[in-house]
Amino acid sequence: MSNIEIQPVEMTQEVMSSLEEHGLIKRLYPGVHRMDVSEGQVGVIDMYITDKKYGSHKLISATINRNTFCAFGSHPDNEDVLLIGDTEVKDMYFLFSYLVDEELDNRIKTNRLEPKDFIAVKAKYNDPYVSFFTVLKGVPHGEATITGPGKPPSFFVTEPSDLLLNFTDFKDYKILIEGLTIS
Repeated sequence: MSNIEIQPVEMTQEVMSSLEEHGLIKRLYPGVHRMDVSEGQVGVIDMYITDKKYGSHKLISATINRNTFCAFGSHPDNEDVLLIGDTEVKDMYFLFSYLVDEELDNRIKTNRLEPKDFIAVKAKYNDPYVSFFTVLKGVPHGEATITGPGKPPSFFVTEPSDLLLNFTDFKDYKILIEGLTIS
């Protein structure tokens, strides 16, 4: 068994901007998509349109109370994460891979996976500059909480109704968040 230990970081504007620059997410924050429109007019931007083969659109509420990244994987279409919620909850971490599906699978198969292939971001709720983002299709990601007592965190996700999760098989690797009890 090979451990991949990752140092978690705070969810800041700089971190989220960096994830966007790496092509992993698309941020949604005040003013970012404002358009110049004339008085009496309306402007609309399609942020993205899901593929009809994945169904209609849905909004879900997710409550996470697991200390492993057992549902780590990617989707074949985009999903929106809305961290609207109670701030008095157990710490939750989003783990993103900088490698897209095939790259990640190849690194696992050839035993070349490294901590630099990932970023673990501590979830921050209700912040208009970091708490709302789109995870882009093909980006492997997952969530986990710390071990122990406390109220489990909840958040919202909008996604196509038939969206699939392509699980990542880490084989002999175990992902650890440095300094935390997440196995």
